[in-house]
Amino acid sequence: MIDVGPDEPRAGTEKRPRVWLAAGLAAVGALALGIALRNGDGEGSPVSVANAFMEARDNLDADTTEALFAPDVPVISDGFIEEIDQYSPYFDWLRASNWRWDIGTCAVVSTGPRGSLVRCDYVSENDWTRAQSHSPISGFIEILVADGEITGLVHSGEIEQFDEVWDTMTDWIAANHPDTVDQVLTSGRRRPVLDANSIALWEQYTEEFTASLAD
Repeated sequence: MIDVGPDEPRAGTEKRPRVWLAAGLAAVGALALGIALRNGDGEGSPVSVANAFMEARDNLDADTTEALFAPDVPVISDGFIEEIDQYSPYFDWLRASNWRWDIGTCAVVSTGPRGSLVRCDYVSENDWTRAQSHSPISGFIEILVADGEITGLVHSGEIEQFDEVWDTMTDWIAANHPDTVDQVLTSGRRRPVLDANSIALWEQYTEEFTASLAD
């Protein structure tokens, strides 16, 4: 959860799903955050900035996504990445398996000296979920906005749902392409390798995996 500053009440008390990456929890305290900003959904407001991010992310548009961040944001937690300049290869990896997001509501949940925190809900699916007849995976992204720019971001989701889909896919890769596991997976098979060779293999393996379930 991103801290907006001292002595500010938080909106909502519902139980949050666990963060996708444990590293994201440690990263939150390291975020260098800006000044307070008004609430609202007009142009340049926290909600409009968050909506622009979610749209660019859904379109896998790395240039637009990166342009929404303030300069020198040190670390984020978005899926498998922690640095803004990783969006381009990360989006290429997402494109390889046709990830898509059905974006729900973005709303300000708290405001403090460090900015306005906006929560955007979504459900997502890709070729793996569709091939497995798995329900879409739900989640949310918390986006801290100050002075019309994103200064912090943490992506959270239903980790159990994601793990079911991820483990099925990576187990299939290990069984059918054992010689290339190290080329496409790292960190104990918990993260994809984000280079051109790996992404090409992910696209190939996604096609093979979905075809195997269709037989």
